[in-house]
Amino acid sequence: MFARMMTGIVVRRIAAFPAMTKKRRPEQGGDSAFDDQQGAEYAAFIDAQLTAEVDRRKAHQSRAQSLITVSTVLLTFMGAIGVFAQFTQRYVISTWLQGVYGAAMLALVFAVGCGIWAGRSHVYEIADDPTLFAMVEDHWVDDAVDSRNIVATLRVLSIVSLQRGNQAVARYILIGQYAQLAFLALFTIAVLLTITGAERIEGADPTLK
Repeated sequence: MFARMMTGIVVRRIAAFPAMTKKRRPEQGGDSAFDDQQGAEYAAFIDAQLTAEVDRRKAHQSRAQSLITVSTVLLTFMGAIGVFAQFTQRYVISTWLQGVYGAAMLALVFAVGCGIWAGRSHVYEIADDPTLFAMVEDHWVDDAVDSRNIVATLRVLSIVSLQRGNQAVARYILIGQYAQLAFLALFTIAVLLTITGAERIEGADPTLK
């Protein structure tokens, strides 16, 4: 087992031989002649679906990284504002209003956590070594239909594992985005209440705007 950190994938190897057996097909001859294109449309669709899930995984990883970056920048900005307010001390901010600012910062921390968790490695299943060697050795003489079916089955297993991981990633990204919306709402409310309700400290430097 090894990790591919660029795409957030942990590979789990799966076996195809000898568990998979030859597929039933009409007997050769007459109107039921063997069609070596059997399942070609399904195989093409499965191949396209696998490509789509891999692209979806990459897109989710990019969104997770953006979630972390944006939330971290906003968190740093909030921290800078807090330090500035602490040193200037021009206004008296009530305890409950400070709690609103604190809740806004916690929402950002939660969003960062969701982004990190969404970007973690997920299991991605591929063919194991014996299966790959069997393809180029004992099963090299398999006809086109059996070969197509085995490859398609392996791809389906990969697709299922990717879908499972992609759904988990998308869920945490969505939760993180909700946390960012919560931050924006709390921060906006806190700023408006600060402007309209905070009391100026007597003796504060009037040059500070």
